[in-house]
Amino acid sequence: NHSVLSQAMFIYLLTGNRSQANSLHERLRSTTSKPGDEEAECLFYYAIGQASDAVSHCAADIKENKTYYNPWANAGYVALDNRDFSAALSYFLKARDIYFQSKDKHTVAEEVDLLWGLTIASYYSNDRKQAKALYGAIKKGYPQFLQVESLKRLPLVWSDYTQSLITSVRSDFK
Repeated sequence: NHSVLSQAMFIYLLTGNRSQANSLHERLRSTTSKPGDEEAECLFYYAIGQASDAVSHCAADIKENKTYYNPWANAGYVALDNRDFSAALSYFLKARDIYFQSKDKHTVAEEVDLLWGLTIASYYSNDRKQAKALYGAIKKGYPQFLQVESLKRLPLVWSDYTQSLITSVRSDFK
């Protein structure tokens, strides 16, 4: 089942089991495309440290789902990993606008994901004042999610490079 393969691949990415995620990714690619594949491809390449391969999939996901914040945030993380910090900031600002305009109920994981993305993008786009304010919002509202190890407990995929950016920002603002 295509959907089950996609979900299982995501779980393997969450748990850091890249070899199983790769295996499922190969099986997934041999099946007929379904809606949501672009998001899965975007996250897969981002998670395995191949952000440059994720770009086209993230763009296609945005095109398919432009009124949802998630594709914009995913593209932001991919841009961070590609060291395109101004693009990352633009993606996260768009994600933030959609997020706050939405009447959907949001999870803690979604808010933490967005806050960290905005924080990192602001920091590396040389807006340290904004980055510090955002970091303060994380510290006040979600102090349990200041460490990379605690972030890994959320149902979110973090690339190795993004984790290193979080660690750098955190150590500068301690």
